[in-house]
Amino acid sequence: MQDIWEHTGSLIVEYFNAEWVVFVQSDKNNKIRVHSSTSSEFELLLSSSDGTIEKIILDTIESGFIALEEIKSPEPLRSVFVPIMNCDQVDKIMIIAHKSTEPIPRELINIYLGFAGLVGTVNELRNYPIHLEKLVGERTTEMEKALKQNELILHAVGDGIYGVDAEGRLTFINSAAAQMVGWESDELLGKKSHHIWHHTKSDNSSYPEADCPLFGAEKDGTVYRSDDDIFWRKDGTCFPVEYIITPIVEGDPSAGAVVVFRDITQKKLAKEELEYFAYTDPMTGVSNRRTGFMILEKELDLASKKGMHLSVCFLDVDGLKNANDTYGHEEGDSLINLITTSIKSSIREIDAVSRMGGDEFLIIFPGCHESDVEKVINRINEKLEAYDKKGLKPYKHSFSYGILELIADSKLTANEVIKVADEKMYQNKILKKTV
Repeated sequence: MQDIWEHTGSLIVEYFNAEWVVFVQSDKNNKIRVHSSTSSEFELLLSSSDGTIEKIILDTIESGFIALEEIKSPEPLRSVFVPIMNCDQVDKIMIIAHKSTEPIPRELINIYLGFAGLVGTVNELRNYPIHLEKLVGERTTEMEKALKQNELILHAVGDGIYGVDAEGRLTFINSAAAQMVGWESDELLGKKSHHIWHHTKSDNSSYPEADCPLFGAEKDGTVYRSDDDIFWRKDGTCFPVEYIITPIVEGDPSAGAVVVFRDITQKKLAKEELEYFAYTDPMTGVSNRRTGFMILEKELDLASKKGMHLSVCFLDVDGLKNANDTYGHEEGDSLINLITTSIKSSIREIDAVSRMGGDEFLIIFPGCHESDVEKVINRINEKLEAYDKKGLKPYKHSFSYGILELIADSKLTANEVIKVADEKMYQNKILKKTV
C-alpha cells in the first residue's frame, strides 16, 4: 500500500497544481527533519535559507495555526504551512508551495486543511492495529488464569474485547464491547455471540454459524483477522468493524477464543473522503480529468463489444478569462458552477460529465446519436438563457461545444476521441465569433 504521506503529497501536486508538497517534523532539539517530500527543492531552500523557514515551521508547531508565507526562491513561491495533529499535539507540518505571485485562494486553503485532518486521522487509525495485536498476544495466555486480575484492564480499554467458550457462548465481555453493540454485559453472558451481533451479512442475507470466522478459529486453532465486517446492535442497526480472533489453545484447540474488535466507521469515512478527492473535481462536484478518461475508455470498450451507439461532447465555457479578469475568480467559479449545474440537470443518470480542465468539460452519452446530444445542448442553453434574462450577473453564460458520434466498429482511442471532439468545439467557437 502506498505511504499515506507520499500519496497525499502526490494528490495535491497532481490535482491542485501545487509545485511541491513536503511533510516535516522537529526533534526535541528543534531540528527540522523532512519526513516526506514530492521534490528535493524544499531541502535545497531549507539548507540555503537564513533560518526563516525553520522559524515559520517552529512557530506553526508551537501555535497550531496555519501560516501563509512567501518563500524566497528563484521564482515566487506562495506557501501554506498546515499543522497535522496527533491527538492534541502537532505531529507534522504539511508545506504546500505554489509558483504564483497571487495569494493562495481561501477555498484551496480550506481543502488543504481538510487534507491535513484526514491524513492525521487515517495515520492514527492505520497505526492502531499494531497496538491491538500486541494487546491480544499479551493477554490471551493469561485470560483464564487471571480473569479477575485483568478485569479492570479490560474495562479500561476503548476497544471491544470478549471471550467465548468452545460452543461460542460468551464467557466475558468488556464494557466497551457491550456499549458498542447496545447491550448490558449481564444480558450477554452465556449466549452465543454469533446469534446476537453476527447473524446477518451486510446484504441482509443470513450468516450461517458454520461460516463464521469465530467457528473456524475455534475449530482449527489459528488466529483470524478481518478488516471489513459488520456487527449488529440491539436496536437492529449495524456498524463496520475490524477484529482479531485468537483461539485459546492451552491443551485443547476447542477451548474457546478471545475476540478484539473496534468500530471503523470513522476510518471508512476517511477513506471515502480521500477517494472522493482522488476522483472528483472539488469545485464542481463532477468527475475530474483522470476519472473522465477512465469512464470514456470503459464506454468505448462497451460500445465496441455490444455494437452500441456512443456520442461524446467536448464543451468549453465562453468568457471565463474575461469574468476572472473583470469581476474576480470568485465570479469565474460561479460562472463555471452555474453551467455545471445546468449540465447535470439536463443529462440522464447513465450519462457522465467530467471537468477536464479549468473551463473544459467532457460529457459522455451512451446509446445516443449526435441529434440526441444536440437536443440536450439546446436544453442546457435554454436554462442558461432563462437565467441570464433575470439580470442577476453582469455577464452572460454560454459555451462552445463539439459533438462526436462513434460508430460501433470505431477504433479511436480515448485520446483520439477527445482530440476530434475538441477540434469540433474549436470550430464551433470560431463560427460563433464570425456570426
